Amino acid sequence: KQLLVGGDVVPLQQVKALYQQDPDVVIFNAYGPTENSVITSVYEIERTVNERSALPIGKAIWGSEIQVRSESGLVLPDGFVGELSISGLGLADGYQGLVETTDAVFKVDPNSQQRYYLSGDLTRRTNEGNYLFKGRRDAQIKLNGFRIELQEIESAFEVDTRVSSCVAQVIESDSGVQSLAAYLVLDDSAHEAFVADIWQGVKTMLPRYMVPSQYAVLN
Repeated sequence: KQLLVGGDVVPLQQVKALYQQDPDVVIFNAYGPTENSVITSVYEIERTVNERSALPIGKAIWGSEIQVRSESGLVLPDGFVGELSISGLGLADGYQGLVETTDAVFKVDPNSQQRYYLSGDLTRRTNEGNYLFKGRRDAQIKLNGFRIELQEIESAFEVDTRVSSCVAQVIESDSGVQSLAAYLVLDDSAHEAFVADIWQGVKTMLPRYMVPSQYAVLN
């Protein structure tokens, strides 16, 4: 039996639990943005995986090529952290009707003339040839399979004049479940009794998957 998981960071606690329950299953960590037809790389997760170890996103599948690039577009050697670029047979043409957005992330290598996509994901390549996810170049995160710009959540709260500032973050429970949380600083004239009303306003502005499940008011 083989199980392919992806769309978000894989919780290793749940992987180890599944391995303990089913001795026949083999679990693969799959990585890939929609811009490259969903799957770009895979990594077979060992049964002896350490919950505290960094889980690689693996190596490129057949038909895809991935590289680590500097801010100027140069391909970096093993061990250096840079932005993951993707090229190959599954690469999209771009975003329909969005020329500027397409030009910002779909590039052409001046040496090979190969077209590639800048994923926004920071990675480094190990000596074994596997790639490690090291975070985002921007404030975008992925939660439950959805791409989320934390700044959009913060801006939705700050539209309300009773909110001086907001910081949105991903938090993780003891069981490894991730969720969104918002930390608010209220205007001097506002108090915590207004938060429920502010919350309702945010719910009308954001899709459900972007609405934080928890909040805290900071002094």
